[in-house]
Amino acid sequence: MKQIALYLITILAFGLSGCDHPTPKPNGYFRIDTPKTNAKLFSHKSIPYTFVVPENCSVRFDSTARNSKTLVISYPHYKAQILCTYQTIDKKSFRSVSEESRQFVYRHSVKAASINEKLFQNPEQKVYGIFYYLKGNVATPCQFSLTDSAHHYFRGALYFDCAPKADSLAPVVKYIEANVLDLMQTFQWK
Repeated sequence: MKQIALYLITILAFGLSGCDHPTPKPNGYFRIDTPKTNAKLFSHKSIPYTFVVPENCSVRFDSTARNSKTLVISYPHYKAQILCTYQTIDKKSFRSVSEESRQFVYRHSVKAASINEKLFQNPEQKVYGIFYYLKGNVATPCQFSLTDSAHHYFRGALYFDCAPKADSLAPVVKYIEANVLDLMQTFQWK
């Protein structure tokens, strides 16, 4: 009788110790494959620059912007867009325009884990700039600006039509980041 009672108590103890509350599985994200695409030249008679973009994106003028020369480079498959603005400058306004652009980037430092800067120079085309990569759950994971330091200033910022989740957006951000670097390397003033 003692053995049966001890046996039942042992089974009951093992049975009760295995009854933890179930733990829900974390949300998963779909795998995002990025395509290998050909590049196309973007040029328009009303703007003083050209650059190369992938064929799977579209470039249009933003009709809602104050400046009619504001461009939107759209990646509809990823619900992403790069908003680009252009303005003419002179040597006096260059410093204030570039500082305003830098401040726009660093406003995201509240949410950003880090902000990495990469300088860009193409002296043959008189194109100089900086590329910002913002890590973390930020609204704009990459931004850039290009200038000739005398007459032209062009800047862009990547936005997604969703809440920023750095882990799930990482493959798309990496893909578009490579496209932005290609845009910077092929950028030319007319």
